[in-house]
Amino acid sequence: MGDDAEFVDPNRNCVYIYEWNLTANQLKLVTVQPVRSRIGDLAQVSSPRNFLVINIVSDRATNSWHHVAVSKPNSKISVFLLAGFLGLAGIAHFLVPESFNALIPKWLPGDASLYTYISGIAEVAIAIFLLKPDTQSRAAWAAVVLFIAVYPGNLYMAYDWRDRDFAQQLIAYGRLPFQIPLIWWAVRIAKNS
Repeated sequence: MGDDAEFVDPNRNCVYIYEWNLTANQLKLVTVQPVRSRIGDLAQVSSPRNFLVINIVSDRATNSWHHVAVSKPNSKISVFLLAGFLGLAGIAHFLVPESFNALIPKWLPGDASLYTYISGIAEVAIAIFLLKPDTQSRAAWAAVVLFIAVYPGNLYMAYDWRDRDFAQQLIAYGRLPFQIPLIWWAVRIAKNS
């Protein structure tokens, strides 16, 4: 974008919101909003799926513009897939808890089933809240926290299964890198919600 003057009005503090129509390849000014709190706050606007939202803040005090943010709204398919994955995984915690109990490190206090059921409830709750637009961002951040929180269980499983047959070791070691794209996926949904 560089220093394109058409994006900037240095005479006032305001946010310029443009939509880039990806199918028509056109840029259109949607709204200009004054910045009511601090410079750098970006206004939010809902946008159709085939649009990018571009927020630009002009700062009268420094006669410059800054804080350019470009975001593409989440695809409903991506959100539904993550919600479905979490929902099914959460339900599985109740249907076959023994499989998940094996992931719980033995040094944790209490019964392994307690941790299995708590994580199952968390996964189902996050899945439900991902489907609601007004709670989608917070739910996606909760998914990030959950994916990070359960990672030690995957490490424990990989260590605990080190002496098992090769196929089971592949499952245990395969879970380790799988967590990284899950975290990235949830972060993208959170940032674009």
